[in-house]
Amino acid sequence: MKWKALVVLLGVFFLGVGGGVMLDRVVLHHDGFSPPYDFRGRHRPPMGRLLHRLTHELDLSEAQQQAVRTILIATRTELKTMHEQMRQRVDDILKASETRIQGVLKPAQREAFEQLMVEHQSHRQQRRHFRRWPMHEESENEMK
Repeated sequence: MKWKALVVLLGVFFLGVGGGVMLDRVVLHHDGFSPPYDFRGRHRPPMGRLLHRLTHELDLSEAQQQAVRTILIATRTELKTMHEQMRQRVDDILKASETRIQGVLKPAQREAFEQLMVEHQSHRQQRRHFRRWPMHEESENEMK
């Protein structure tokens, strides 16, 4: 019975790691618009630099610059909303998994498991706080 709980716990752990990697690579946008590196490992510029580059390389007019700026800000807003929804969905899945694990544990194991989950949640919150750089505001100011 102990090994089953361990296997389930390890499964949840690896699911969390996989979900975290996916969120980091696909959803988390460090500058509010795009990940800092594309899938080939090349650096991607923040929105302000992207707008600047497009302006100079494509010789955008003032009206075009304003239109691109509006598109980039709207895109960032949509991606941020999607990220928040996805994060909530991941949290819901992890919570359901914890509940199912608790169902197979003995009372003493449940107490220990709950303590582990409290520690894990605290660690997740710290990581989330660390990732929330003030770059969203900086990027928007950079584009003005």
